[in-house]
Amino acid sequence: MARVPYVEYEDAGSEVKKIYDKQKGSLGKILNTTLVRGHCPELLKGITGMQKAQEKTSFSPLSLRPLLTLLVSKLNGCPH
Repeated sequence: MARVPYVEYEDAGSEVKKIYDKQKGSLGKILNTTLVRGHCPELLKGITGMQKAQEKTSFSPLSLRPLLTLLVSKLNGCPH
């Protein structure tokens, strides 16, 4: 059970619904972290923008990104 309740699609504002729709279109679902961030549209827009920038960057080869994500998660003590 989540400690912070999710903002379900039907309860979300129009700005948040747009982000939900884009994520569902690209991933096939709305991630739990996105549902939690729905409480603060400004935060959700900022994080979504940062994620888009990370996807578009050529800083690291596309094939290494999953490994880099795993490494950073491990360094931060996050289960991934």
